[in-house]
Amino acid sequence: MTEYFKIDERAWPRVRINIADVPVPDEALLRSVQQLGAIAKRGERYTLLFDARGAKPLGAQQRKLLADASLPTAPYAARNCAGSAIVVSNMVLAGIVTALHWLKPTDYPEKVFSSLEEAEAWLDERQCAPV
Repeated sequence: MTEYFKIDERAWPRVRINIADVPVPDEALLRSVQQLGAIAKRGERYTLLFDARGAKPLGAQQRKLLADASLPTAPYAARNCAGSAIVVSNMVLAGIVTALHWLKPTDYPEKVFSSLEEAEAWLDERQCAPV
């Protein structure tokens, strides 16, 4: 079954996330949010690198579902996530990311990039920043 987020923790504390390039059911979206929530609740400092270059945009209903489902673990993410970088391939995706954050702003630094290298450099700075 396709998940919305393919989460890779091999470079911990950098968590790499590839976003699905095909539509996913609500259950897959919710599982992905739960996985990210579990990372946030560990109590360890981390950064998120979302590769959304091939992402299939979510519709309005799933964007709201994603925002609502992340609320219970938002305080943990605010405390433990040093930063989130989202790499997109075009301005349409950048606009969708912006729309998501209007629904549910993050309580940690977040920025959209057009290259993995720029995103990695920015996250390196966040990881070194004091809590």
